[in-house]
Amino acid sequence: MKNYKRISILLVVCMILTMAPATAFADSTSDSAPTQSGQSFSDMSGHWASEAVAKWAGLGIVKGDDKGFRPDDSITRAELAVILDNLMDYQTAADNSFSDVKKGAWYEDSLLKANAAGILNGDGAGHAVPNADVTREQAAVMLARAFGVEENTGTATTFKDEGDISKWAKPLVLGMEADQYIGGTGNGNFEPKANITRAQVVTMIDNAVKAYYTEAGTYTENIAPETTGANCVTIIRTTGITIKDAKISGDLIVAEGVGEGDFTLDSTTVEGKLIARGGGENSIHIINGAAVNGRVSIERIDGVVRIVSDGKVIAELDANEDVILEGEFTKVTVGEGASVEVRGQVDRLDVKAKSTLKVTKDGSIGTLDIEKAAEGTNLEMDKAAVVETLNAGADMTTSGEGAPKAVSGSGAVTDKETGKTETPAAGSSGGGGGGS
Repeated sequence: MKNYKRISILLVVCMILTMAPATAFADSTSDSAPTQSGQSFSDMSGHWASEAVAKWAGLGIVKGDDKGFRPDDSITRAELAVILDNLMDYQTAADNSFSDVKKGAWYEDSLLKANAAGILNGDGAGHAVPNADVTREQAAVMLARAFGVEENTGTATTFKDEGDISKWAKPLVLGMEADQYIGGTGNGNFEPKANITRAQVVTMIDNAVKAYYTEAGTYTENIAPETTGANCVTIIRTTGITIKDAKISGDLIVAEGVGEGDFTLDSTTVEGKLIARGGGENSIHIINGAAVNGRVSIERIDGVVRIVSDGKVIAELDANEDVILEGEFTKVTVGEGASVEVRGQVDRLDVKAKSTLKVTKDGSIGTLDIEKAAEGTNLEMDKAAVVETLNAGADMTTSGEGAPKAVSGSGAVTDKETGKTETPAAGSSGGGGGGS
């Protein structure tokens, strides 16, 4: 587009938000093919995005080539996948089901990892279209997925061309706008179908990420957005990091790069949500009065995350993947296929889809609600484990030596060891688990 350079320059007025320097520095590696990296490029002098590009190039997140950074060029799906892999250090690659992703291609590993992480999907016909240019709405959606942005279906938008935003993209595009990670062009439009430039992608990252920890150690900085009403993201990219005596006025992501390692939140308050995509059985520790005022979401795709909370009670936790819970939790919601081991105290645990639950001898659940869609869920209880009330809204099984104190609901509860089935709604008095 001949006038796109003019549009990108106008973005500086409405789209760029200032950002504090990243709080930690480290090199990143990828299978990308750029030939130039560092904090300066010959074609960035005087450019409106020069500071952001220099910062993220210095961190190894973005790179250039023998022509420079090419800030006003469009960016491909493969290039954006590599940038996000550099940022998060994805650990698991999907099987290559794409006919247009050649083995050994410079972007293959990063693209398949972004696919496994749910960031980049194919076209539905077996193609990843890695060399296709990314539109502004596509980039907003990919970054929204990476940053855990909430869909916005209720708040009005300032974009005059809202009707041009694709239906599939609109909730996350407007979510990015609500968090102030993106803005419109100088004429008040979002230009959703226009190709996004390399500089604009870096600006979106710069708008969102206010702290980026890549080296083990203890950090005490308060993290907050620069603009009233905005959100922000803090990213933990490696193991052995402690945030102590601080306040994070936004969301916190324990990224895939943490792997099987640990992360500690010590005497620190997170005002937004905590998203755990890394961390293993060595655990995420929330200690010494630390609090997460938003939701805790478990999103690791290739292992078990252990959450240890001996700070304040965790109000809400979504277990979409395997998790071990130690400490006190008010409400835990379990998604399909998750395996949840309760070693602490949970006031209410809602199972939305078929899952596997275990309550150890030190664990207790006040109310366990098995919803209709969770048919086939198994509840295993140690002898000293406690489930005060089981609401069986679907057929399920139990195992182990323990048993719920009371059982209600319309579902049939079958003991896996004895084969005995009880239907609480038919008049069973409860206590129908395990070897009681």
